Amino acid sequence: MRTGATAKLEDTRTLLDQLNQAGDAILFKALFNSFLNSARAITYALQKDFHDAPEFKDWYTIKQGEMTNCSGLFTMPAQRIFTKEHIH
Repeated sequence: MRTGATAKLEDTRTLLDQLNQAGDAILFKALFNSFLNSARAITYALQKDFHDAPEFKDWYTIKQGEMTNCSGLFTMPAQRIFTKEHIH
């Protein structure tokens, strides 16, 4: 079964592929913003797809903590701020 999260993940992978091939700054900026929005939508789709699964909530809470504590991982809010300050 194809879930909303699967579709969002496929969309995000496509945007990442396009981003890696962007030939100019304007196209890169547009694709980068789209990529960030699409990547962020994956988490919302996961929550929607699995809202009835009690084990998902436990798993997701743990993963959120891991992502928050990972110094090498930009969180989406931090990345949006970086984008606004350095790309716009």
